[in-house]
Amino acid sequence: MPGDTRGWLSAVGIATGVIREHRLRTALSCSGIAVAVGAMCLSCNLLQSLAAEAAAGLEMLGRNTFIVGPNPQAVGTNRSRPITFEDVTALRRSVGIESAEPLIAVQGMVGRLARHHLSTIYGASRPECVMLGVSVTDGRIISDVDVHERLSVCVLGQGVANALRVRGAGDSVTISGRPFKVVGIARSGGRLLGIDRDEAVFVPISLAERSYASRGDNLVLLVVGDRLSEPQDTAQRIKLVLRRRRHTGSETDDDFRLMSQEQVLTGLQQVASALQLAVLMIAAIALLVAMVGLLNSVSTSVIERFREIGIRRAFGATSRLIAAQFIVESAAIGAVGGVAGVLGSWPISLMLASALGVPPAVKWPVMGLAGVGALILATAAGAIPARRAANLHPVEAIRRDE
Repeated sequence: MPGDTRGWLSAVGIATGVIREHRLRTALSCSGIAVAVGAMCLSCNLLQSLAAEAAAGLEMLGRNTFIVGPNPQAVGTNRSRPITFEDVTALRRSVGIESAEPLIAVQGMVGRLARHHLSTIYGASRPECVMLGVSVTDGRIISDVDVHERLSVCVLGQGVANALRVRGAGDSVTISGRPFKVVGIARSGGRLLGIDRDEAVFVPISLAERSYASRGDNLVLLVVGDRLSEPQDTAQRIKLVLRRRRHTGSETDDDFRLMSQEQVLTGLQQVASALQLAVLMIAAIALLVAMVGLLNSVSTSVIERFREIGIRRAFGATSRLIAAQFIVESAAIGAVGGVAGVLGSWPISLMLASALGVPPAVKWPVMGLAGVGALILATAAGAIPARRAANLHPVEAIRRDE
C-alpha cells in the first residue's frame, strides 16, 4: 500500500512537471475548454435573466390582464377587422372590467439633426405607461394634460435616445417629419408583451389617434378585470362583449385575438427553453472539439516520451501507474479549463445583465455541472492515449525513441 501511494504521488509529480514544461500547449488546451464551458454558463445565465425580466413584467401587470387585438387569421365570412374606440367604450361599460386602455402602435422614423432611427411609435396615456412599467431616468411620462391638449410631446426609449444622442428632457426630435418635444427618457426595461420598451417612442394617444388610427390594424387594448373576477371569467366577458358588438358567433369566427398573461408567459418560456437547448448543443459541440484537441495534445505527449516510459517500466513502474501519469495530466487540464470557464462567465454574466437592464441570474447548478462535465470528458479523452502508453513494452518503447 505505501508503495502504491508513492507511485501515484510520483505520477502526479511527473504530470505536473510535464504541464509546466509545455506551458503553451497546456494553455491552448485549457483555453479551448474554458471558452466552451464559459459559453455554456454565460448563455444559460443570460437566458435566465431575460426570462426572469419578462416574467417580472408580466407579474407586474397581474394575472387578470389581457391584450386584445385584431386577428390576422380570422376564418369564415369575417375579415380581420381593427379594434375600434367603440370597442374600448363597450368594454369599459361592461361589468367585471376594471379598465380598458387603448394603445396605438405604428412604425415611424424618428430624427434629430442628421441622425434618424426607425422606431415603433406608441400612442398612449398615463395609465398605459404605468401598466407597461415605463419609468424615466430624466423628465416625466405622458400626462393627462398632454392627452387632453394633444400636445406634441414624446417619451423616448433608452435605445432610441442613445441612437439619436438625445441629451435629455427638453431636446427636440422629429417623428415622421413632425417636430416633438422630448419630455422624458425611459429607463431601460427590455421587452414586455412583445413591446421593446428600449426601442419605443410614446406620444399622447389623442395625437396618435388623429395621426395614425386610420392606418388599419394598429390599435390594441390592455384590458384588466376587477379583483374579484377570475382570469377565465374576465376572458369570457371580453369575448361576449366583442362578439355582441362585432356579430361573431363562435371562437372560430372571432375577428379579434385575446391573449392572457399566462399565454404570453408560456410562449416566452417555450422560446427561452428552445434557445437554451440550441445554445447548449452548440456549446457541447465546442466542448467536444476542445476534447479532441486535448486528446491530440496528450497523444503527442505520449509519443514524445516513449523513452521515459520505457525506462520507468524497466525500473518497475506498473502499467497502471504509467496510465495514471497521463490521466492526471489530462484531468488537471480539464479541471483548470472548467474552473476558468465557470469563474470567467460569472462576472461577464453580471456585466451583460447590467448592460441589458435585466436582473442578474447565476445558475450555479448548471455552471457546476458544466465544470464537472469538462473534468469528466477531459479524463475520458486522456484515457485513450494513457492506455496506449500503459501497453508499451519497455524494450519497444526505448527502441522507438532511438
